[in-house]
Parts: sequence; C-alpha cells; structure tokens
Amino acid sequence: MATEVRSDLINHPYFLAIDIWELYSQTRAKMRRTRLINSYDNRIGPGTVYQGDIDSNRRAIDDINWEPLIQGRTILLGDFNTYSLIWNPLITQPTDTTSLEAIINRFNLIFNNEPGIITRPNLTRNKSIIDLTFTTIAIGLLDLWAIEEENPTPLDYKLIVFSWDDLKQNRLDKYPKEIIG
Repeated sequence: MATEVRSDLINHPYFLAIDIWELYSQTRAKMRRTRLINSYDNRIGPGTVYQGDIDSNRRAIDDINWEPLIQGRTILLGDFNTYSLIWNPLITQPTDTTSLEAIINRFNLIFNNEPGIITRPNLTRNKSIIDLTFTTIAIGLLDLWAIEEENPTPLDYKLIVFSWDDLKQNRLDKYPKEIIG
C-alpha cells in the first residue's frame, strides 16, 4: 500500500483527506484508490478557536467543497458533533444535523456504524453517537466496523476500528435496505 495526503483537495485544520493505494504486487504500480476523509466538525468563526477566512459563525463542515472529495471509493469518518435520529435512536432531539444529512443524501452515503452503539461516553446523557463512518456506494458496507474495547485510550472517545476486504464483489445485496441509508 501507498498513501498520499491530499492537501491539494482540502486544506482545513479540521479535515484531512488521504488516498490509500493498493499496489500491484509485482510492479508496485497503483491499482485501486480508497480515499479517507477524517472530519472534526465543530462550530467555527469569531470567538471560537478557529475563524478561517469567513467572518461568521458556522459549522466547519460548511467550509468544505465536497464535490472533488467524495468521488469513487471514499470513506467519510470522524467526530461530527451532531445528533440525528437517523444514526442515534437513543436521542429525542436532533441537533446540528442539516449539513451532514445534506452531504449524506447528496452523495448517497452508507452508514457503517453498528446501530445504537455509543461512540463517546457522556456522563450526563450517555447517548452520544457522534463519531460516524460513512462510505460511498463504490465501496459498499465496510467488512468490519467495531468499537475497540480491549485497549482503552485516555481520550473521552472510544476507538473505532474498521476494514474493507477485496471488493470485487458488491456486498450491498447482503444487507437490509434500511441500513444502507
């Protein structure tokens, strides 16, 4: 495998795009790309840690031009700081969902989290599912998505592990339509 940081596509302190290339074993030539886009969607603007070039308060996710990023085999993941009934049936009130839900719908993203699994322990509500993993149809559902329980971190988030397998076959037909998104 080879990796390339794609700062030419995204240059923002709260987002990172990396292309992971599978290589032909004999020639080491690039064979297939999977793009990872890591997100930390937070409120930004005047009076926050990061203002950027725009003089208004907004969500970091709204600063990004998603068209050149979400193409082909793409995994969009990270801390989205949003509560939606789509991925969190444990809440009663959605919060800050508009931008992310628009991206999900626009690019037909597939939700990969295990439904109802808490990704951030919260002392007051214990219902936080804000660390999310989405894939494009070109990838389908990930082969594995899980919370790492055996190796705790000092962070207030749980470690998420995932993998994809040889995707020469389309595995979408194995899953109920409700979880595809």
